[in-house]
Amino acid sequence: MKILFITQHYMPFVGGIEIYINKISNILRKKGHNIHVISSLSDKKKKFESIKGVKVHRLPSKKHFMHRFTSLDKLEETIKKINPDVIQFFAHGHLFFYSAAKLAKKLEIPYSVLSFGPIGVARTANAKSFFQDWLFDTFYTPFIYRNAKTVFYRIPDTKGWCIKKGAQKTVFLPSGIIKDFFGKVNSTQLKKKFKGKKVVLFVGRVCKDKGVDTLVEAFGEVNEKSPDSHLIIFGARDKDFTKTLKARISQLNLTKKVSFMGPVPFGKEKEIIKLMDVADIFVLPSKHEGFGQVLAQAMARSKPVVTTKVGAIPSWVSSKNGFLVKCGNISTLSKSITKLLKNKKLSKRIGTHNKKYAKKYLLESQIDVLLKNYKKR
Repeated sequence: MKILFITQHYMPFVGGIEIYINKISNILRKKGHNIHVISSLSDKKKKFESIKGVKVHRLPSKKHFMHRFTSLDKLEETIKKINPDVIQFFAHGHLFFYSAAKLAKKLEIPYSVLSFGPIGVARTANAKSFFQDWLFDTFYTPFIYRNAKTVFYRIPDTKGWCIKKGAQKTVFLPSGIIKDFFGKVNSTQLKKKFKGKKVVLFVGRVCKDKGVDTLVEAFGEVNEKSPDSHLIIFGARDKDFTKTLKARISQLNLTKKVSFMGPVPFGKEKEIIKLMDVADIFVLPSKHEGFGQVLAQAMARSKPVVTTKVGAIPSWVSSKNGFLVKCGNISTLSKSITKLLKNKKLSKRIGTHNKKYAKKYLLESQIDVLLKNYKKR
């Protein structure tokens, strides 16, 4: 089957959804399917390339009041050239997807949508973005959902919302993690490096949206009560934000207590797994988030987690997995981290539960769900 994935961004841009699409693409390709991806074009990216057999088409887009907009003519030309059996949208909250939905209907190509629910659920909205989200979900989302063969919803509580917006068929499809996160790795060298330290780990884009600045402030309080604690910040870094962050770390006299690491080349997940094995706890203090699949990855490595009540996270993470705190609450964040660092029995009990719990989010088990709902025209 020739399957076309349409997404706002794709590799080498690294984020949760981009990694998810890449992993699904590779699994489907190995099963004999022909996979194409259409995404937006930005500087330093090729207009077309094949990444491990997955054919990637990048189209130029222009700034628009409603996020970004891609030329309909160029999009139609590319879709016709690919001539897919089915199309899968990853998210819906951009004119990019609305344009694709109109073309899919025109060309009579069945498409499905991966929904995160109302656009604003995954981010902290200011007045402008709140209005944009409301406008899109009111006037554009109904068309996209009404004409979709299937709407896969990632957040359990949003099934009713999807139906209200016009979805004819809904299927629950949570984020997935690859089975490598349950396998064995050799983390001996890293463990030697951080021997005797209680390691707090963050993995993700190092930017304001991920709440890394809040984490640094909270870690300052954690370190006062646990002087042997150490914070590892791992991921691709926003230069200006990181410069400011490092200056604040210096002001807090934490320079020797905080390590910046990564990113690693895409496909080198074992390096992340090694870091997770070294960590005592995992923290994701995001200000907005989709599913938060990195939390499931940490759980697969038997780690208790501390995260924020944003996006889809509260729909699948509870006190059984660690601590859920209010976004931006430095005091509660630091107390939660400190409690887990000091109470080894609690951390171990939660970690043991998390490893079992994470197995329900294996990516490989979701492929059959996708294929079952894809239909040739």
